[in-house]
Amino acid sequence: MDYRKIKRLKALLPTLRERKRYFLIKFYSEEDLEIDKIKNEISKTFLRLYGEIFSKLTSLKILENSYNKKEKTLILRCNVLAKHFVSFALGKINEINRKKVLIRILKISGTIKRLIKNSY
Repeated sequence: MDYRKIKRLKALLPTLRERKRYFLIKFYSEEDLEIDKIKNEISKTFLRLYGEIFSKLTSLKILENSYNKKEKTLILRCNVLAKHFVSFALGKINEINRKKVLIRILKISGTIKRLIKNSY
């Protein structure tokens, strides 16, 4: 088989590509929180508020390696059209695993590099 003759898929044009926004959020709670519990609560809140179809359209993703247990910060990613819906849903979360918690959005940015550079 000659691999030079196989056609590759072209990259998407910048106008067709989904633009992303990154949220730096901080958790205020008296006890330590686990990433699995946080992830479950955020996804349950999204499903309860917006339903399954719209939850998938937001492209919400929790960047697990960004969770800092010491400072209780986390980075979320969504598309640019859903940033207001994400901030509303985060505000509706009052407790995680029966522990009172307050979630504050520290910063929203278009790149992770800018988000980390200007926040710390």
